[in-house]
Amino acid sequence: MRTQNTPTAAIQPAARYITRSICDHNCFFELFVIKRTAKTATIRYNGEIRRTKIKVDCSGFEYLRPDDYSMAPIFRAECAA
Repeated sequence: MRTQNTPTAAIQPAARYITRSICDHNCFFELFVIKRTAKTATIRYNGEIRRTKIKVDCSGFEYLRPDDYSMAPIFRAECAA
């Protein structure tokens, strides 16, 4: 019997997330979550306030990917600053 994954780490409002660049290990990206709903988060990223979709990986952890290009940074819930 297969059970459904439930998130153990969730994106939290008023939290700061930091991740490293895929290309340059010394380059960091920062994102601040202003508020969230069940499916979206309002974020401050690169000086802009915008909304992005909250996604869930195969382990049940939530993550944000505010840009949509091949090497875009991914902000994972378990990596809150």
